[in-house]
Amino acid sequence: DNLTEIIQKVKNHIVNYGGISAAVHAGSENEECYNNKTAASYCVTSTNHHVNHAVTIVGWDDEYSRAKFLEGSQPQNYSPKTTIISK
Repeated sequence: DNLTEIIQKVKNHIVNYGGISAAVHAGSENEECYNNKTAASYCVTSTNHHVNHAVTIVGWDDEYSRAKFLEGSQPQNYSPKTTIISK
């Protein structure tokens, strides 16, 4: 699976060379994709969201629960081992 290979390359890069910079849309308390209780945010691609944060990915949590995202705004086919989560 190409996505799995890409995620593994990202993880390998972080382990071997350090963090990776990314530009992302981070949901806010007023958005339907932001969970105020867990601070998890996932905005579906069918909605136009503009980049509003620069982050550096320095690690990952292979046990991050899909339940931390709002119901209805959860990643499809979510697996913590194949989804990049920035905190």
